Amino acid sequence: MWWDDKPIDFKGFRFNEPMSVDIRYHLVGYTIEVSRIILNEKADLIIQFYDEKCCLKISKVITLEGEEYTRWGNDDAYLYEYVFNNLDKILANSKLDL
Repeated sequence: MWWDDKPIDFKGFRFNEPMSVDIRYHLVGYTIEVSRIILNEKADLIIQFYDEKCCLKISKVITLEGEEYTRWGNDDAYLYEYVFNNLDKILANSKLDL
């Protein structure tokens, strides 16, 4: 078989320079994961957007700080509200980088 002959040299399949491609997805939902908290200051959140087949399509890291961090307090529903109300800003310039 062809794969038994020798390992494939993936360098031959790489672009000389990174290439950006704009892709449109049909997103149906998102999850939020808190990746880091600096108490009384800020929190880094990982927002993951999924399509109708529950496939991860876009992952973004945002920082919640200042008044937004204070508003969060212990109300996790606020995080979903915050993301929903700021979708345009969060998804701005979402590209697939090859």
